[in-house]
Amino acid sequence: MNARNAVLLAVLLCATNAMTAFAATRCDGPDHKVLYLDDGVTCPTGYRNTGEPGGTLSIIGKTAVTRQQEETYLRRHDVEARQLQQASAREQQMTIAAENNRRSSCTMLFNQLRQNDLAMRQGNAWDNMAQLKANRQAIVNQRGQLGC
Repeated sequence: MNARNAVLLAVLLCATNAMTAFAATRCDGPDHKVLYLDDGVTCPTGYRNTGEPGGTLSIIGKTAVTRQQEETYLRRHDVEARQLQQASAREQQMTIAAENNRRSSCTMLFNQLRQNDLAMRQGNAWDNMAQLKANRQAIVNQRGQLGC
């Protein structure tokens, strides 16, 4: 066997070994951690066997096109994740602002109700008392609508 044939044989053996599929067991653990172990090896404490026995794990290399597609996907995914985070932050700020406005309105309505009740205790004329009762009922209704 000459050197050229030996090199070809070595290349073929490496290629064959690179395409070999290995049997593996999937073990899911805390915090969504995943372990892949040799088939027949039991999962460590805290992990549970969720893979089908005899599953395969390929170690075939990726082509340049596949790597480029993955990079494109990951970049797009990162952009979408950032946009989602920004939208979530804006929504949270809007929710906080709305809650602050509601609390402020509740405080204002409580103060109006207290002033109205004080005016009712002051013994005003009957026609003024009817107006104060109507104002009180309107304030109570507004507080109910706001959930105060």
